[in-house]
Amino acid sequence: MMRLLRHPEVLAGLLFIILGSAFLAVSAGYEAGTAREMGPGYFPRLLSIVVIVLGLAQIIHATAKSQGREAAGRLNFHWRPALLVLGGMALFALMLNSLGLILATLALVVAAGLAVPGRRLEIAITAVVLAAFSALVFVKALGVQMPLWPEGF
Repeated sequence: MMRLLRHPEVLAGLLFIILGSAFLAVSAGYEAGTAREMGPGYFPRLLSIVVIVLGLAQIIHATAKSQGREAAGRLNFHWRPALLVLGGMALFALMLNSLGLILATLALVVAAGLAVPGRRLEIAITAVVLAAFSALVFVKALGVQMPLWPEGF
């Protein structure tokens, strides 16, 4: 049992369950509403439940996969990709208001994409598609008030 708890996939599933449960508890204070007239707690609750179910599925999958073979004894954590992804998210947060959604999204994807060397074309395509998709969904369709480009661009 203890070896299984050290398995990276089981730990990821537990993390999903813990985070999903925490967000579910926080969203319990908001009115859920209905599917037709969603309240402020509807989407957070739905998303929390999905994350919890994904965590359970991850644990079940990892447990079934490790049957008959030794669970991982040591976690191998890769610092460079983790720092690049977190740095990309921080860069996005710092750039969003001053440089706009398009440039902030491009910077996020490029910074996080550096974690996977040798994929320049895929990273460039992903950055452009995600920036366009974000602009269309959040600013145009949902009407979220944020700049698309830097002031005076």
